[in-house]
Amino acid sequence: MSELRGWSIYAWVALPTVMYGGYALLGLLTKTNALTPFGRTWFRAGHAHAGVMLLMALLFFDYLSHTRLSLAAKHIACGTFVVGILVQSGGFFIHMAKGEEDRPSIGTTITSLGAVLLTIRHCDTGLCVILRSRLNELPRVSRVRVNGRSRSRDESSNNDGHEMSGVAMGRSGHAACGKFKESGHRRGGRASTISSRQ
Repeated sequence: MSELRGWSIYAWVALPTVMYGGYALLGLLTKTNALTPFGRTWFRAGHAHAGVMLLMALLFFDYLSHTRLSLAAKHIACGTFVVGILVQSGGFFIHMAKGEEDRPSIGTTITSLGAVLLTIRHCDTGLCVILRSRLNELPRVSRVRVNGRSRSRDESSNNDGHEMSGVAMGRSGHAACGKFKESGHRRGGRASTISSRQ
């Protein structure tokens, strides 16, 4: 996550601007004839999309940092996501200022373009996260040389084999110690018998 910290800082810094937008909207709503019903609708839409997508950006940056993409690809993805947020939310405000009711405008076109950018980034990053989780679930295979031949083995099964061999070695070690102690007692008993006879 440290490699994308700059993008996260940008999202946190941009959040107060959305809060100020809510404060500005409240001031316009309390003034008489400050906004038409058409303007209120599209101001609210732009403000809401900007706030929600900035919060989504924080999650997006976090999940993106856990993918196997290169650092350059991650920065490109973050930049595209931020541009998508600005374009989508900004299109609502442009339509509020230049558009007409029940008719498309350049603002609605810009908003649609931003939605396409965000959708592409979401699908791309989601696919990378899913592929990484699936790859982590697969057993890792390493190659070992046995009698001069290269063979592949499953590391998970190899670890299990090491654990089982360790248990077996521990048991054999205990058995060997027991036999050693038993032979020591026998030798000690013979030595005491010989000394008593003498």
